Amino acid sequence: MNLLPKTLVSVDLHDHLVQFVELSTFGKKVRLESYNRMPLHGGLIEDGEIKNAAELKSVLSTLFASANPKAAKLKDLVLILPTKLSFIHIFKLPANLSEKDLQQLLPIEAENIIPFSMEDVYWDFTVLEKAKKGAKESIQLVLFAAIQKKAADSYAELFASLGVTPVLFGVQPEALIYALSNQLDATKNNFIIELGALSTNYLFAKGKIIRKYFSSNEGIDSFFHELAEKFHASHDELLAGWEKNKNKPEFAEALQSFIERQYKQARIILAENLDPEMKTVDCIYLTGEFSNLPRFYEHAKTTFSGYNVFVGDPKATLLVDDKKFSSNLEKKGGIVPYSIYFTNPIGLALRAFESLKSGVNLLPDALKAHFLYKRFSFLMGALSVLMLMLSFVSTALLLILQQELHYERATLEIEKAGIENTLYGVRYQEVQAALTEFNTEVSALTKIDQSLISVPMTLETLLALVPRGITMTSIDFTDSKLTLVLNGIARNRSELVALQDSLRASDLVKEVNLPLSSFDESDQISFSAEIVLDFSHLPFYASSASIE
Repeated sequence: MNLLPKTLVSVDLHDHLVQFVELSTFGKKVRLESYNRMPLHGGLIEDGEIKNAAELKSVLSTLFASANPKAAKLKDLVLILPTKLSFIHIFKLPANLSEKDLQQLLPIEAENIIPFSMEDVYWDFTVLEKAKKGAKESIQLVLFAAIQKKAADSYAELFASLGVTPVLFGVQPEALIYALSNQLDATKNNFIIELGALSTNYLFAKGKIIRKYFSSNEGIDSFFHELAEKFHASHDELLAGWEKNKNKPEFAEALQSFIERQYKQARIILAENLDPEMKTVDCIYLTGEFSNLPRFYEHAKTTFSGYNVFVGDPKATLLVDDKKFSSNLEKKGGIVPYSIYFTNPIGLALRAFESLKSGVNLLPDALKAHFLYKRFSFLMGALSVLMLMLSFVSTALLLILQQELHYERATLEIEKAGIENTLYGVRYQEVQAALTEFNTEVSALTKIDQSLISVPMTLETLLALVPRGITMTSIDFTDSKLTLVLNGIARNRSELVALQDSLRASDLVKEVNLPLSSFDESDQISFSAEIVLDFSHLPFYASSASIE
């Protein structure tokens, strides 16, 4: 997250609805500032493509101006692209490929999966996960996304006409992960089902890392078309009045059939797409702007009875007043929160707060260049301000140093006069101090001389205590611990006992350590005796007197 306060407007729009949230950073927290959603009648957007830019601009202006609880401030804007316009694929590629290698390879690989020339699309990628050294499978997962240039340009022009320049065109998988980041258990294997207007999306995540992503072409819009045909009603009227009418008994059968189709597809995807890194799924999260269908959660609990099933609530990532973040429509109760309508815009805003440098951004090249120029201009402005501040600080420091030098010079001149007046007295004191220091050093050297012991005399005295029946093989002396280790061979036990008694009787020896195992043999006994010397009885070096 950014350390400096920042505000973003995040928009999600498709053929039938447009919704947005305005979020701001508050320390490490994110606060909801405003939100709104409005239905779009037919003819404004079709299959994700803008058909009537002028009227859509008017709708967006109303959307932002009539937001709850206050009008949105359009400064930085991010947009989640309609799923029908974006092409998304996760590649499994060798882990040793660098970012530069991927930049060259992905356009070639992508032409096999998208129905357009790479020259006609804006594309981007991000590395989701890279195998660690020593892993069984040395691969990296790369999220690739593309959009037709004419579609992306049309959305950029639409928002430019509102006086705002987008900074991010994002995609569904990243928005879903960020929206539910506070709910996803990093130690679990997770499966997200997002029910949208034009598609139902399925995402596998190992913890919070995207592993696989699938998108079907059947969203709630297909259900509304079924109802419109069955009851001879207007599609747009059904959509606009859905919140009030969704619990009507006549819709129940068709609704149950639609939900069962989505969960059947989810079960197939679950059964066929687990990889070695995800041998099973622990948790299933239900989210999306239409996951509040009647009994949608209850059906999931029955269908996925062997799994932990949760409602994916993006509000868990925000600082928000629940009373303010609620529907203006009549509330029917239930466990699905109103905030699920805004799963994608909330997730995309959180992803933008995290970083605009990483992740997928399908912004047109011209806008990316403009955005980089703005950032460069901001950095240059900040650098100029910093240089100006440094100039002020350095000038102030120079003035302070000049005053200090003037004061020190005056002080030194006073001290010089005092020294000249007391020169002879001071010289006498210096000579006396030097003589005292010399006498102290002589005394210290005398004490050191008296504290040294004579190692040769010590060894000679100790070796004289060794009986004739013992042959010494080595002597180890540790002066810091005053320990002596005698290694040798005793002719028999009696000789070894005699050695032990002789050493213990000596004034030079404080302690004798001779292991009992040394007496196991009867003759030709190999032994190692550790002797701790008594410093007070050791012979001193040369002919010094005893220590004072």
